[in-house]
This record gives sequence, C-alpha cells and structure tokens, in this order.
Amino acid sequence: ERDGHPVRATQRLRAALVAAAAATGTLVIDPWPALLLAAPGIAGQDGWFVDYVHPDLRGHELLADVVLEALADADWCAPRGEWRFDGEPDRAAYRARMGLSEAAQAASLARRGLFALGQSYLDPSSELLAGAADAFARALALDPGCASGHVGQGALHLLRGEREAALAAFARAHRLDPAALDFLRAAHAANPEVAALFARAGLALRDGQVVPDDAR
Repeated sequence: ERDGHPVRATQRLRAALVAAAAATGTLVIDPWPALLLAAPGIAGQDGWFVDYVHPDLRGHELLADVVLEALADADWCAPRGEWRFDGEPDRAAYRARMGLSEAAQAASLARRGLFALGQSYLDPSSELLAGAADAFARALALDPGCASGHVGQGALHLLRGEREAALAAFARAHRLDPAALDFLRAAHAANPEVAALFARAGLALRDGQVVPDDAR
C-alpha cells in the first residue's frame, strides 16, 4: 500500500500468506517493523533500497538479522539460549566471505542510473533524470572510484550544458577505467541525438576519450 504499486504488497496478499502459513505450520517472519525502525517512511527514501522494492546491501543484512532472530525466538534448530550470536563474525567478515562490497553496490547503482539515462531519451525535463542523478550520487558516495558513476555524472553535466564539468567527470572515469566509457562510445555511434549533443557542447570522442572539439 505504501510503494505506489498496490498489486505488489496488499493487505489481502499478506492475509493470504499468513493464513497459508497457519494452515501448514510455517513460521511467518515479517521484516516490516524492523524496516520501519531503520528507514521510516516509504521504501527507497532512506538509502536502504536500490529502488522502491529491492533492498540494498544494508537492507539485505537487516533482513538476514530479522530472519535469524526470528528463528532463534522460535527455537528452530536449537533453543534460543544455545544460539551464540556473540560468536558470529562481524559484517565486514561476512561481506568478505560472500564477495560483497560497497564498490560492487556502487557499480550496481551506477548501472541503474545509466539505464534511466537511456530511458530518458536525453530529455533534460524527464523525471527519469532525477532518479539517474540520485543513483550516480549514491554510487559515488559509496565508492568515489566508481568509474561508471563518473560517466553518468558527466552525461548529466553534458545534458545541462555544463561543458567543463562534463569534461572533468569523463576524464576521471577514463583514468579509473577506460572501458567505463564504452557505454558512451556506443551511444555516440548509434544515436545521432547523442552525437549532436556532444557537438552542441563542443566536445568530441577521440582515442576513447572525451575531448574539446578543437583538440588535435
């Protein structure tokens, strides 16, 4: 009821799930109270979700904590008194074991922003651009070395006519990872509107880099 798409999370659906669980003796674990404490308001507004329905890294950790505590409270596997929460590895150790990192999450956010950028059809008034800008900002806050995040910010500067800021962002991206500009090069080659956007800004793509149009 709170995320704008009631078909995804209705009270009727929840009632059906609870009824089915009761009929089969299945344990019901509801993370919503914990999410309300951690991120009050609409899902996605407090940095715990990558969008309005999928948790980010911290959100998944919160869900895991809720599930583990509920299993212990229900004496599953062993009585709660025998659970040894104090002997668990810390979050950093778990992330390392599972190959999770803030850099990976930042890259995911940046990809989401680039997708929204493509959906906007390069319309500076598009609401999608606000979402893309937020995704790039969050990606770079998590990992300042996220090359695709800098590419995205450069593209936004380009749309806004901020030539020098665009050049600086694209240069940072190229220094971090030249391949990050592949998205831009492909769009420039395939879409005349993108090429025209660069031309209007006095920019060009040469040798895999974004340069002033008068560069030789």
